[in-house]
Amino acid sequence: MKSFLFSAIVLCVCFTSVQAQSLKGDWQGSLSFNGQQFGIILHITSESDSRVEGNLDIPQQGALGLKFDAMEWRNDTLFGSMASVQSRCFLVQAGADSLVGTWFQNGVEAGMKLKRSAEELGPERPQHPKPPFPYDQREVVFQGADGSQLAGTLVLPHGAKPPFSAVVMVSGSGPQDRDESLFGHKPFLVIADYLARQGIASLRYDERGVGESHGTFVNATTTDFLQDAEKAVQFLREQQHINSQYVGVVGHSEGGVIATKMAASGTVDFGFALAGSAIRGDSLLLVQSELIFGASGMGSLLQVQLDLQREVFEAVTSNSDSVQREKAIHEAIALVGEKHGQQSLQMLGLNEAGMQQYVAQVSQPWMVEFLQLHPLDGIESIDVPFAFAFGGKDVQVPAKHNITALEESGILEASTLVKIHEYPNLNHLFQNAKTGLPSEYANIKETIDESVLKDLVALIKHQ
Repeated sequence: MKSFLFSAIVLCVCFTSVQAQSLKGDWQGSLSFNGQQFGIILHITSESDSRVEGNLDIPQQGALGLKFDAMEWRNDTLFGSMASVQSRCFLVQAGADSLVGTWFQNGVEAGMKLKRSAEELGPERPQHPKPPFPYDQREVVFQGADGSQLAGTLVLPHGAKPPFSAVVMVSGSGPQDRDESLFGHKPFLVIADYLARQGIASLRYDERGVGESHGTFVNATTTDFLQDAEKAVQFLREQQHINSQYVGVVGHSEGGVIATKMAASGTVDFGFALAGSAIRGDSLLLVQSELIFGASGMGSLLQVQLDLQREVFEAVTSNSDSVQREKAIHEAIALVGEKHGQQSLQMLGLNEAGMQQYVAQVSQPWMVEFLQLHPLDGIESIDVPFAFAFGGKDVQVPAKHNITALEESGILEASTLVKIHEYPNLNHLFQNAKTGLPSEYANIKETIDESVLKDLVALIKHQ
């Protein structure tokens, strides 16, 4: 069953609505395949007109928070997919508190039966805050860089005298909600709660086109997300009870890169980059592949994967014209096929359909920009308190490579305000981990190690 689920590149679930009843909430049930049953939990997190957002847990396989690429109401039917390739859905039936659908993949069908749960379901997350809360939470909206309305949560502490120091939180790559929800964890929710209990206000928001925010996520680049974050800082400075002279940024992963650039441009008064890369985008992705795939037992296919990425990344970054770029990508793939054999490419999923998807993926505006992105450009201009934080077991933004790049940049000698924190046992999410591989994220109960939170507060309070 595991090979069926995780070799799947398409997931499509179909349900009918009952008198337009809201589906928002948690649904628990089973997926039946080849005489076997596997427990599943469907989380419908938001509904807005025809757009729906949600994710899926398959606890028996350690698969938590599997995000749907798209969920849509159409003709009283909810369609969901986990990949932008052709798929087929078949409507079965639905009831007021039950859903029945079918999972389709490559001609294989698996029945799905779910019932609405009165309680919030999911893995144990002891750090997720529970009421009563010693702070106010206000739903707010502000205008993003493209003019669209972005929605977020403003947290104002109790028991402390305003105006408050405040931070804007900027999430990592991929469509992220205001809590940076992933694998059943809500890191930004945990950080906001911790900061509020220390008398520090915060603003976290759904990215454009995600959750309650308007706009379009597709085709947005790191520069676009940077500009949205700048708008968030501007909005926060204008709020009552906020110290407009002391507003900073906390960014994770891609958000850490954005935090670095905001500090370098003078947009913020302090910053904390959680696993923000310090090396160029194409170099980072190659290091990621070597560490993650190398530890995953790819064997000889690892070299094929690395050669493929090197050739394709070179094709992408060397061609500014989109037509020439696509041609160069195909030529790069063909070159790797000649070197390692077409069967090796097929084992990496590059059959005819996979090839089209791969070319589309590496041609996206976000990828084209990210591959050429130099995170440390302008870093010498940082003149505010700023910290770079890395997990020693992080295989996505490895501490060794990125700390070396920072040390070689000369920023530590140029400014006593800039610091580096390395946490030997923590992974990319700053959880205590065994291997640091992404496959562990969901199974770790801890959301973020408290030592990181303490260092964040110390920076903000000049301790």
